[in-house]
Parts: sequence; structure tokens; C-alpha cells
Amino acid sequence: MPFTGQTEYGKVVAAKLRSQLVLDGLFAHPFEGDARGAAVNVPLTFDEEASEYNRTNIGANTPTYDSNAYITVNINHDFFINKYLDGFNIATASYDEKKDALERGAYSVALSSNKAGMTVLINGAQGKDEAGNAFASGDPRYQHTGATQSVGTGDVYEALTKLGGKLTNQGVPKEGRYIIVNGDGEAAIMASNKAIKEGDLAQELVIQGYIAKIAGFLVKTTNLVTGNVGEGASAKKILGVVGHPLYGANPTAFKVEPTIVDGNGDANVVGGAFVKGRVAQAYAVLEPKAFGLLTE
Repeated sequence: MPFTGQTEYGKVVAAKLRSQLVLDGLFAHPFEGDARGAAVNVPLTFDEEASEYNRTNIGANTPTYDSNAYITVNINHDFFINKYLDGFNIATASYDEKKDALERGAYSVALSSNKAGMTVLINGAQGKDEAGNAFASGDPRYQHTGATQSVGTGDVYEALTKLGGKLTNQGVPKEGRYIIVNGDGEAAIMASNKAIKEGDLAQELVIQGYIAKIAGFLVKTTNLVTGNVGEGASAKKILGVVGHPLYGANPTAFKVEPTIVDGNGDANVVGGAFVKGRVAQAYAVLEPKAFGLLTE
């Protein structure tokens, strides 16, 4: 979650947000522009091959230029913090008390951000935008969808191995792949004897919120993985969504830097303060075919 701009208070809020975000680090594609504006530009790929050097005709070794397709990602979320702290005295509050107040404000933003990001992931894997509609016909992502794999009565490891193979066929790197599962998906993975459990994971991964690794996927869990694939009798419950950080972008900035304001200037407040701030951000799936869904 690369923030643009961080004051001292902003660093506290940003750190708390990162610790609470299920998707922290999972939308790592670079972008051009400032999230404090209306939109940013995101290059879809960096797949440019090098040419053979011509030793006999130096003039043939012409420079190459950026030939990537770009998409415009609108900054469509503007979350605000305006949390009242009864009895909070800024003049006498310690650093730890101020830090706690800022973190409480950040936690509420994280809840909203998690919901927005998971919606983008689940819809994106199905070739849909955040609103659940197909991408516009002029969008490079139009009519691209991710893979879907059902566990059925089989083993979740086998299902994820097949899902991983489908990602490989789309050129998705093996290193860094993840799956975010709900409670049912978590139960299936943790019941597998082929899953590397939390106690055997590197401590760095545990700190980042991963609970296991299976079939090449690092596992996170949340109750925000919901919905079905298909309709009617053929509908299958979604257990998890897989992807890779290189195929998602998350431009984020403080539109208004976090601060603590004495509330006594408010006619209705006596002896309190407010934590205030605004976080502007967007989530984007850049290549739907680089994602996938695990279903029941």
C-alpha cells in the first residue's frame, strides 16, 4: 500500500492501516501519477524483448521506447476519519495516547478498504469491474477472465495445483502467488497434510498475515470472500481467490493528512478532541486472466 505523503501522524496511521489490511502487499504493480488527483495511469505489462546487437551495422541498434498499453485507474474511494475522543486533552496527552487515538481512526478506514479491495479481486477474476459489470469494450481487459477450479469431492491440494497450472499458462510467475480464502476454504486447506502450516512458515510471512502455504500459494484468510460462480442449481460457492501482486495496483494517498484537533472549538463539544484525515485510494486488477477462483 504505497502512500503518497506522510507526516508524523500520517506514518502512524499508515502503519496501522498496513497491519490491518488483508491485501497489504498484494497490489504491488507500479503506477504513474498521484493518488491525490482524480486518476493515475497504470502500464499493463513490461514484456518487451531485447534485440540482437548488430556489430557490423551500429546504426541498426536503434533505441526502444515504451510500447506498453496503459489503463486509467480512477481514484474512486475517499475514506475519511472523523472520530470523536471524549475527554481527550491534546495538551497533556502522551505520545502513546496520541498514537492509540490515531490507530483507532485508521482501523475504521482499514475495514472499508478491505471490503473494497476484496470486491475488486473477486469481480476482477471473473472479468468484471468493481461495480460487477463487464469491462468496457475499449478496455484491454475486455472479455478476459481468470481460471475457476472446483474442489468438489477431491483434495484441495490437487485443485490448487490445477489452478496454479492455469496461472502458469498465462505467464504468471510462481514466486509470490497467493490465495485469500474464507472460513470454508481455510478449513479445507488446513485439513490437507500437504499444507505448510503457520508454525513451519518463515516468521516474516507470519508477520505479514499468512497462515499457510500450499501448492505454491501463500494463504491469507478473511470473511470477505463471498459469492457464487454460476447461477441456480449449478452455482458454486467461492472459497478463495488466487492472484499475484504484479497484476494488481493500489494507488493510495492521504488527501488530508491525519491530525488530532481540539474539539472545544465545536459548540457541541466540551472536553474532547477529534482524529481527522482522509485517505484516497483505488484498487485495480490489471490482467483478469492472472487471477482465479477456488470454488466448492
